[in-house]
Amino acid sequence: MPKPLIHFHPYQKKWIADQSRFKIGMFARQTGKTFGTCGEIVDDCLQAEIADTRARWVILSRGERQAKEAMDEAVKPFCKAYYTIYKD
Repeated sequence: MPKPLIHFHPYQKKWIADQSRFKIGMFARQTGKTFGTCGEIVDDCLQAEIADTRARWVILSRGERQAKEAMDEAVKPFCKAYYTIYKD
């Protein structure tokens, strides 16, 4: 069995698996909130693309720099990982 390209902690997997429209989470600092949520964003958008529908997300951060950082350091690499898996 191939090794996963992306490793999530159990609490991140639980957060991603929760398909509720609104979620409230209480996390400590530096626990991977952005990493897990960006994984959820990419998965949801790709599932919507497969279903020929749309998914809309807004990344809210303390500032524009942090939102851009989430895109550059999580969303874009996740997209590349999905592409690596599904390109064949």
